[in-house]
Amino acid sequence: MNESVQQYLDSLENIHGWLQPGAAELICNVDAIQQQRGTSGARVEFGVHHGRSLILMALLDTDSPVLGLDLDDSHVRPHIESYGLTNARMVTGNTNDIDADRIRTELAALGASSVRMVSIDGDHTYEGTLHDLLTTAELLRPGGVAIVDDVANPIYPGVHQAMIESIDTELLVPFAAAGGRIAMCSPADIADWADALSGYAVVDVRGWPVVMTTDDAWCQPTLETRALAEGVSMDAILIPARREYAQHLVASFAGGKVTDGISLEHWIGEFVRDTGVTREELVAIAREVLGDEGLEKLKRKWGYEEASA
Repeated sequence: MNESVQQYLDSLENIHGWLQPGAAELICNVDAIQQQRGTSGARVEFGVHHGRSLILMALLDTDSPVLGLDLDDSHVRPHIESYGLTNARMVTGNTNDIDADRIRTELAALGASSVRMVSIDGDHTYEGTLHDLLTTAELLRPGGVAIVDDVANPIYPGVHQAMIESIDTELLVPFAAAGGRIAMCSPADIADWADALSGYAVVDVRGWPVVMTTDDAWCQPTLETRALAEGVSMDAILIPARREYAQHLVASFAGGKVTDGISLEHWIGEFVRDTGVTREELVAIAREVLGDEGLEKLKRKWGYEEASA
C-alpha cells in the first residue's frame, strides 16, 4: 500500500460517507492482486456520494482512470480537487440511464479501453441494482471485479434481491465479503480469486466459495453471507439476530469505530428504526456488554446525553 493511500485511510473522517475498514481492506486487496497479475483497466463507481470509495480507488492506481457516476457531483468534486486526482472524472445524471456504451465512450476519452473494477453503490432499488450488475457484467474484462455495497442493509431489500438473482443466474458470483460489501466476478474467474485469497475462512454462498477477508467490528460478513446463502429476506436474518447485532454495535462504538464522523445519536436512531430494538433494550444490552462503568465511559466519549437515551 503506498503512503498516500495509508494517509487517506487514516483521515477518512474528513469525508462524509460510509466505508468501513473491512470494505477498504477488501478494495485494497483486490486492487493489489489485479496489479500483481497485470490486470489493467479503468475503475467505475455507480453512486459516489462524497467520494470515499472513489478517491481510494483513484489513489490506489493513479495511472488509470476512475469514472464516477452520480446524480450530482457537487459533494465529491472538492475532494477530488483537494487530493489532486487528475485520473478521477465524474459523469452526472440518473445512473439507471447510463449504459455500458456510454461508459465506454467516456472512458475512451480518458484513454481507457477496459474496466477492471466496478463499485456498485447506486440508488439501492432492485431495478437500479440489477441495472448496475447487468451493466457491470457487460463491462468487466477477464479478471475484473464488482464490489457491491449494502448487501446486508435491511433498509435496502432491493439490493439483496438483485444480488440473489445475479448469483442464481450466474451473471456475477460472489468470492469475498467484508465491511458490508461483497466482491463478485465472472464464474470463469472464481477459481483464480479463490486461489489468490487462499488462507482465509471460506463459507458456501449458494454453491460458491466466499472468502471472509476480515472480521471487522460489525461482523457484517456473517450477516451478508447468511442472508445470501439462505436466500431469505434481510429481516429474517437480522431481526432474530438483533441482540447479537446490537452487541457488535456497542462494541464498535466502545472501540471508537464505524462512526464515520456521525453522532452516536444518529447511529442509535438508525439502529432502532431498522431492527425494532427499543432504546431501553439497547441500553440494557450495552450495560451487559460494557458494564455500568463502560456504559458511562461510552456516553462521555461520544457526548451522549442521558435525556436522549
